Amino acid sequence: MTVIDFCPATRTANTLSRIESSADLVDRSIVRLGSGSAAEDSELMSSLHCIQLKLSLESESARDDLAAMPARSAAGAIAQLLAAIRDMRVNDDDHRLRAARLEGAALEYLKSSGVLDPRDARRISRTRATHPVQLESRAISSSEMS
Repeated sequence: MTVIDFCPATRTANTLSRIESSADLVDRSIVRLGSGSAAEDSELMSSLHCIQLKLSLESESARDDLAAMPARSAAGAIAQLLAAIRDMRVNDDDHRLRAARLEGAALEYLKSSGVLDPRDARRISRTRATHPVQLESRAISSSEMS
């Protein structure tokens, strides 16, 4: 059994990764065709733009699903934190709200499992930060080392 089998967040992140890989291929094809003689083939370019839009919508839907899924593994929680970072970079109110949901879902797992200190997770994702966060070194207690 792999982590994808028992962690819904990891499964959704895997789906999102496949969608984004396909979208990247389409984007590169549009750029490549746009600079050559194929740019005159408006039917081909129109089809590629439709595929690009469809993949973009699927990507947003997968991100919404990821924000609603519980993480049952460190991989799922980290995928949610990475998605939160991406959403914060978009700098849009809807994306910031989704980033907060993603971070909350990840922190829920991280708190219960002890995999990562929740303060460190917030430093990574920065979704709740109002100004740049400076990483601080902190002493590791003997109980954390065992």
